[in-house]
Amino acid sequence: MEDILTTDQTSDLLHKLLLLHDLGRYQELLDLAQPWLAAPTSLPAVFLLAAESALQLGDHAKAQTILSTGLANYPLDTSLLAMQITLFIRLELYREALVCADKALTLNPEHSGIWYLQSVAQYNLHDLKAAESSIMKVRSLDPLDIDYLAHHARILWFMDNNDQARQMVQEGLAQQPDHEDLLYLHAQMEKDR
Repeated sequence: MEDILTTDQTSDLLHKLLLLHDLGRYQELLDLAQPWLAAPTSLPAVFLLAAESALQLGDHAKAQTILSTGLANYPLDTSLLAMQITLFIRLELYREALVCADKALTLNPEHSGIWYLQSVAQYNLHDLKAAESSIMKVRSLDPLDIDYLAHHARILWFMDNNDQARQMVQEGLAQQPDHEDLLYLHAQMEKDR
């Protein structure tokens, strides 16, 4: 196998990987990507899709190995850093997630996904004020995302700002009545009433 992919081969590989990802065929994606994970010319997207597939399969060690190689090749790629933060959060390594988030936000201070992940890590460390500050930044960058609204409502609920949390949940459910996180939070609120 050649170590260098032509533009057409790269496009074909990415197309196949994206298709397998969209179909949820994560093991097939990993099998297809495996030879290219050691190639020095592989694009960050190959590492990203492979690491996400390993996460979906619950293989955290494989995801970490893939991310380590990807970040060694592309240390400034914020998508790979975001996936690293996601892995840290899944492993409940929240402080490591925050260190990685700081690095990523230095590279791209307008990356709403990384601000969100930072908020999730802060929330899990019970630093609710910091978590709220981060999610407010996220919502200023992407005010229409329902997942961000749901996370913000959850933070407010645990800060005992119940009226504002209820209002956010109602607004979110009016836009997306079947949103799982909002429905769960709404049920919690009703139970606590």
